Amino acid sequence: MMKTLRRLTTTIVSSFDWMISQVENHDALVDAAIREVQQAGARATVQLKKVRQDGLNMRKRLQDLREAQELWSSRALQTAGVDEKRAIECLRRKKRTELEIASLEEEERQHAKIEKQLGIDLRLVEEKLETLKSQRNLLRTRQSRAEALRAAQGQDSSLIGEIDGILERWESKVGEYEAMTERSRDREDDFTHEFVTAEEESALKEELARLIGAQS
Repeated sequence: MMKTLRRLTTTIVSSFDWMISQVENHDALVDAAIREVQQAGARATVQLKKVRQDGLNMRKRLQDLREAQELWSSRALQTAGVDEKRAIECLRRKKRTELEIASLEEEERQHAKIEKQLGIDLRLVEEKLETLKSQRNLLRTRQSRAEALRAAQGQDSSLIGEIDGILERWESKVGEYEAMTERSRDREDDFTHEFVTAEEESALKEELARLIGAQS
């Protein structure tokens, strides 16, 4: 399983340069490549979880064997003065356990190296995937810009010109409305000013009459 996962991640990483060289401006091809990498990455992630679980199982097995080693050693000491034959058998089993421990320790070290490398490979796949997505988005933006420029400068220039004309007429009409509103406001202000002036003059005349009456 570890060899399969290693081969899978290596294939994904090594094929990125080919995919990027092929995509050019073909949006559908890029999307298909992204989906393929995402699916392969998902499968690799599942398999890596299994590899990590195998590592946990190995370490648990090593712990059990080390405990067994100590147990056989203790049993040999306990039976040495009573039954030498049983004590020797305990030591024999302790020796077999030691050999199994040594073998499993080496296997666990190799397993840990592979597990670490697979994790690095998967992170590289994720980084490459993000790079591919960024390139896709950039190419989409460039394509949209190119299409907009073509519309403005190419066959659709008459439509752009018609839109410009509509906008100019709209702006002109808005300007007329604004001017009419300002003139109406000015007339209203003049009319209001006349009333205010007359009211103010009447109030002043009343105040003057009160002053004269107070002096009489």
